[in-house]
Amino acid sequence: MSTLYKNWPKSSVTITIETGVHIVYNIDNKYKKPIEIDYEDIASKVIHEAEDFVECPYDCEVNLLITDNDEIQTLNKESRDIDAPTDVLSFPMLEKNE
Repeated sequence: MSTLYKNWPKSSVTITIETGVHIVYNIDNKYKKPIEIDYEDIASKVIHEAEDFVECPYDCEVNLLITDNDEIQTLNKESRDIDAPTDVLSFPMLEKNE
């Protein structure tokens, strides 16, 4: 079994699901070490399942940044005023009407 080393700086994929909705996902890899998994395939599967779960009726875009704790800490500090790294940062594009 071969090990995949995917460390491309950026990639973009558009997929169309059965309902005709287009999902664009962009992966920006800023991690400075080799990644020994096929993270593009994993991201695609997670995005498919998430869209299926929420039954999104709209075209949408998902942006995924792969980076290290130092950059996550900087993003947290700038956007959330939390001076610590976290596993995930999430920013909605639209506010959900209740």
